[in-house]
Amino acid sequence: MEAESWLKQIEKVFQALRCPDEEKVLFATFMLQGEAADWWEMEKGKLGPDDAPFIWEEFKKVFHEKYFPRGIRFQKYREFDRLEQDDMTVAQYAAKFEEMSRYAPTLISEDSDRARKFENGLRGWIQQQVAAFELFSYKDVVNKVLVIEKGLDNAQTAREKNMKKRFQSTDSPSQIVDPSSQRIRDRIKLSPETEVKPEVPLDATDVEDLILSEIALGLEGHIFLWLRRA
Repeated sequence: MEAESWLKQIEKVFQALRCPDEEKVLFATFMLQGEAADWWEMEKGKLGPDDAPFIWEEFKKVFHEKYFPRGIRFQKYREFDRLEQDDMTVAQYAAKFEEMSRYAPTLISEDSDRARKFENGLRGWIQQQVAAFELFSYKDVVNKVLVIEKGLDNAQTAREKNMKKRFQSTDSPSQIVDPSSQRIRDRIKLSPETEVKPEVPLDATDVEDLILSEIALGLEGHIFLWLRRA
């Protein structure tokens, strides 16, 4: 929204220039043009001779009332109240949280309220881990969640690499011998051309190890054929 964007830019200028609070209204209203400038002159005219000048928070309140109708403000309030991480990264969620929080200041009036609201919107598997730390600062929650997300991403990448190595096929699978598979194959004297029953009975663990290794070698048809006939 254009009015909201203007207000955000003005506040960025205040921060860069370290503008004191008592001069913010004067500076901001000097930048108003056209219909907005006329509106401000009318607002100033409502002040009595004994009324104190507008401070920045009061200016923002009347500015929002003018350029953000009640219906739109309520809609934004509801959007923030329902905000959740969903498929966003933590950084994306934090940025969205910051953007939408301005529409619902009463929900996060205290820093601890802000921290809980952010935490409650996280995905379940991240929320469970950060909740164990019992953090009460919004900044601490965000930093901890970023660390947790990075650790989970690294763990997922490592698992995927291990699975790929485990089941990666080669041009000559018969030349690769898995030690556990070879040990069991020796016991049952199994080959693609013969149907010899095991000299020593196999337990469930032996069968599972053999199946997994045969799948990895691309020879699962032989072991399943043997299991049916054994």
